[in-house]
Amino acid sequence: MASPDEDRRPKYQRIADSLREAIQAGRYGPGDRLPGENDLMTEYGVASMTARHALSVLKDEGLAESRKGAGVFVRAVQPLNRPQSTSAPLHSVSVAGVVVRDDGRVLVIRRADNGTWEPPGGVLERAEAIEDGVRREVLAETGIEVRVERLTGVYKNTALGVVTLVFRCRLEGGHAQLTDESTAVAWFTPDEAVAAMSEVYAVRITDALHDDEAPHIRTHDGRKLTPLQGD
Repeated sequence: MASPDEDRRPKYQRIADSLREAIQAGRYGPGDRLPGENDLMTEYGVASMTARHALSVLKDEGLAESRKGAGVFVRAVQPLNRPQSTSAPLHSVSVAGVVVRDDGRVLVIRRADNGTWEPPGGVLERAEAIEDGVRREVLAETGIEVRVERLTGVYKNTALGVVTLVFRCRLEGGHAQLTDESTAVAWFTPDEAVAAMSEVYAVRITDALHDDEAPHIRTHDGRKLTPLQGD
């Protein structure tokens, strides 16, 4: 039975700890494929973002590696100074793109795991350049190719320990299409996008459409924004 201290760990951390223990115990050997996002979502009852964060922790530690189109695998050569038990990083980094079309409409997806409308995005890979991560995530989730223009916001989810970097982007090519992670891909007017989203995602749209030179910095708990000091 889990102790109270373990229960207070974020869900992605608990999943990462469980997978790490299985690797160290030999249940997953070098070159073995780890459970994928869908497997973890089913087993632990979590959203795809949480499952992705858990796998990202193991990749950051050097215990696992992604193979394009095949999944996440235990690395054949383990780092000599790999962390023990619960020493995973306290934060995970994600990226997202607010893609603006010439007519002013913005690209949005309805996530398959929780039904929410959001700008496309996901976890940044360890060895990946930030702007490359934005392009990869938008393409993977929507089929749209983009040009990254500028950083418009930094958002910290205090409940999950996730910091998300959001960039304004321009449409470069491709065709909107559904993926395993979305049940809808659409071009909304800014007002339609804001109305469809919870405030923690809607603010990413409004921040990206402002002409401020400096990016906005905000904190939230996954549901509500934390009031800025002085508000």
